Amino acid sequence: MKLRITKRLIPLILVALLLAGCGGGGGGGGAQAGEQIVINISHINAPSHPVHLGLLQFAEDLEERSGGTMIAHIFDSAVLGGDISSLQQVIANQLEAALIMGVCLWDGYDPRASLELLPFLFDNYEEAIAAFDGELGRWSAENIIHPHGGVVINYWINGLRQMTNSARPIYTPQDTVGLMWRTPQIEMTLDMFATIGSAAIPMAFAEVYTALQMGTIDGQETPLASIYASRFYEVQPYLSLSNHMFATGVFFFSEEFWEGLTSQQQEWIHESAYIGARHSQQATFDYEAQWLEHIRSHGVQINEINVQSFRDAIEPLWEAWLNELGTEFVTIAAQYIADPNALAHRFAN
Repeated sequence: MKLRITKRLIPLILVALLLAGCGGGGGGGGAQAGEQIVINISHINAPSHPVHLGLLQFAEDLEERSGGTMIAHIFDSAVLGGDISSLQQVIANQLEAALIMGVCLWDGYDPRASLELLPFLFDNYEEAIAAFDGELGRWSAENIIHPHGGVVINYWINGLRQMTNSARPIYTPQDTVGLMWRTPQIEMTLDMFATIGSAAIPMAFAEVYTALQMGTIDGQETPLASIYASRFYEVQPYLSLSNHMFATGVFFFSEEFWEGLTSQQQEWIHESAYIGARHSQQATFDYEAQWLEHIRSHGVQINEINVQSFRDAIEPLWEAWLNELGTEFVTIAAQYIADPNALAHRFAN
């Protein structure tokens, strides 16, 4: 029923060459360069992405706190491998750290990780951030991530997903019917469109712009960062702010590396990670406002959906997934969700 991780590591010789070039190596209490401890950090995003900007802030703050005894090298754009590869390298103590774009990427180790992507779980960033900074983050770390190796330092922002299409504004689930939507190869997303009576096909992200331009598909769903960066607004006259899925970012360290640090060094990392995450979050908020204005300036019609109509339509999906995987995740999440009509409150124990 759910997406499974294909356990492929990127060629170790590539990792060794890249890390050797910056004085790094995996595990063993961290890479050493004289008196310095070097932390190599992998992520998949572009240098302009808020996650990368936050990691640069983390590196600057950590070097300052440690008096130059700890430095971080940031590898963006999946140069050390994609999310799954980086996740596996950290677990295997072949890489010091990575920022993985979603708890859901641990699905191959624990299927409950998929519940992060339950449609319409959170209504906004504030609720999601509070939940993952709080009990939901602790529960996910202790029950889904830590049992398989590695240490969660804190949680960042991946994004809230929105819908664009070439036919009409989307207000209710009925407005999606008759359109062909592109989704990633994620069972939860495909299940969402099937549940609301619409059609969706998985497609590689690199192919989406051309498919939209040629009319092979009518619409797609991604965070605003992707809509802006990929210029979908050139071929999609309608943007519906649905906020239909949220994924966090997991700042994740090698267990062997982490245990080789002193308590003071660990404290410095925690403090700097907090600064980096907040910097990344603020950049996300600032950028999204700018992106919306840019998209609107290209003649795109922007609207908000009728959230309750989508909640009602998507309820069978929640029932099916929670019957299989249990309700503990959403019961914890419900504590951070203000709207009493939210699905998490309906299904919480």
